[in-house]
Amino acid sequence: MGRRAARWVTAGPSGLVAIAVCLTCAGCGGPDGDDAVHVALQLETALAAGQGPEACALLLPAAAEAVADRTGNSCDGGVVDLVGVSGADPAAAATTTAPRVAVAGRQAQVALSGDTVFLARDGEGWVVTAALCAARADRPYDCEVEAS
Repeated sequence: MGRRAARWVTAGPSGLVAIAVCLTCAGCGGPDGDDAVHVALQLETALAAGQGPEACALLLPAAAEAVADRTGNSCDGGVVDLVGVSGADPAAAATTTAPRVAVAGRQAQVALSGDTVFLARDGEGWVVTAALCAARADRPYDCEVEAS
């Protein structure tokens, strides 16, 4: 496939495993966790509505470039095309009532009902580094949108 997979792995059906990371619910994740969840939900809302420009604005520039390179389209059009390829469900993800967030330093992982989103701190906020990710037992996530 030529894509690097996100480095977080799953531990079968029991859930997510990340070294030295505290899993918290969105409501008790603190400001950093809450902000990461907010950005992840904004992304899913934009994807569910087919709003490529809004979705791409939330991506790390390298991730937006990777979408354009992978699809042969602008990020705005390409990211919407990748939703169909991924099997992720942005509509379900956007309405997740209890997202799980793991924050480790300047990185975060937000597990939603229909997707898993990876983020990095960028100045004062969060940017999406990978999305439309499928968990694979004992292997890294396979992500359709990912910074290269």
